[in-house]
Amino acid sequence: MELFQAPAGWEVYRSTLKDLSRPGRYVADVDGAVKETSLDGRVALTVKQLQDLKAGEVITGIHGDRVLDRDEFMKPDRKRCAP
Repeated sequence: MELFQAPAGWEVYRSTLKDLSRPGRYVADVDGAVKETSLDGRVALTVKQLQDLKAGEVITGIHGDRVLDRDEFMKPDRKRCAP
């Protein structure tokens, strides 16, 4: 998700991140559903990691330890996601 804005079609029930002025790690949590399929995820990241991202890259992994091209990130994961 892009920082400070909800993706199109999403409803936000609680948002606590207003800026990135404090040093340290930030955690983004997602808890919801799409077409009755549960979504639950989180990623921890630092401001430095955000600054190092190139256009079209996405930070992923629970510890913010993976950077993927957005197109690769958006592909279904057949190993983890079953219809």
